[in-house]
Amino acid sequence: MKKSVIVIGALCVLTVVGIIVGIGGYIVFTGAKRFKRTYYPLKADMTWVYQVSGGIFGPGKEVETNFPSRELKGKKVVPRKSEKGLESSFTFIGEDRDGIYIFARQPPSAMEPIILQPPAYLIRYPIQVSTTWEVSMPKGKNDTLTLQVAIESISETVTVPAGTFERCLKVKSVGSATDGGSIEVYDWYAPGVGLIKSISKFTDVFWGVKASGKTAKELEAFMTH
Repeated sequence: MKKSVIVIGALCVLTVVGIIVGIGGYIVFTGAKRFKRTYYPLKADMTWVYQVSGGIFGPGKEVETNFPSRELKGKKVVPRKSEKGLESSFTFIGEDRDGIYIFARQPPSAMEPIILQPPAYLIRYPIQVSTTWEVSMPKGKNDTLTLQVAIESISETVTVPAGTFERCLKVKSVGSATDGGSIEVYDWYAPGVGLIKSISKFTDVFWGVKASGKTAKELEAFMTH
């Protein structure tokens, strides 16, 4: 449950009270109760503003926006635009009975979306602490990143610049790349809002030399038009 209302300009953004029903929802069982939650909203014209620290670009803002759904290679997907500084990219998100997944990506330099084979699941169903899965995706032109992913909690309380959120989903990802790099990521998703916080610790390889770093991403504002 979100405790505060996010206001941006004249926009009064939603307050989450009780159970939210929407696109990207599913059933969560807790004892005898059944809750419908939307941890990764896919509705068009929703926007997230994040504060970002660390990484290649250093401190700054990242703005993500959902576009209307479209068909891509026979799959219904929601394009999500990400803007960081002067660069923008697209991630194409799909949903099936197994969960929410990345179907394709279009980095700033790409003319067309690059299909991920297999898709990379962000959230797997059912939503429970015992749910685990593996993700494999390209890293650069010649390497592959493989992640072991697990749901660690469905009852986190998280405070970020946008406010305090309860009953959050916590997902841990740990993996390594064929170039010798490694990464550990913790993601928190709030019901009805989506990703509100992400912390990454990584070791990357540049010209044969390893370098370590950390990035953090926290929700500053959330808007639905």
